[in-house]
Amino acid sequence: MTEADVPADNEYSSGWMFGRRSVGHAGVKLALVRAHFYNGGSPAGLIEAQFYGLRRTASPQSVQLTYGWLEDGQPRRFEEFVLSDTPEHSFVVPTGSRIVDDFVRIEVK
Repeated sequence: MTEADVPADNEYSSGWMFGRRSVGHAGVKLALVRAHFYNGGSPAGLIEAQFYGLRRTASPQSVQLTYGWLEDGQPRRFEEFVLSDTPEHSFVVPTGSRIVDDFVRIEVK
């Protein structure tokens, strides 16, 4: 975690703080997080605190992306295949200028 820079007028109703700590041991599945909230000696209430963690997962699989839309009242679709372990992928869906979105489907292959 990190420390918040609270304004001198103390008009601080919400904010974001972040921090990072590496877990260098294999198989670690549990972490204890301690947060200390100090309000300069004045009473304060904490409504909500949210903590998020990231974890390494297995390599991603290839996927088939399917975009469906209506163009001039007619259903249209476009499919794009993305290979596994692709760090970045971009493409253009060839639609007209007046469309109505219908669906997006992501299928693992």
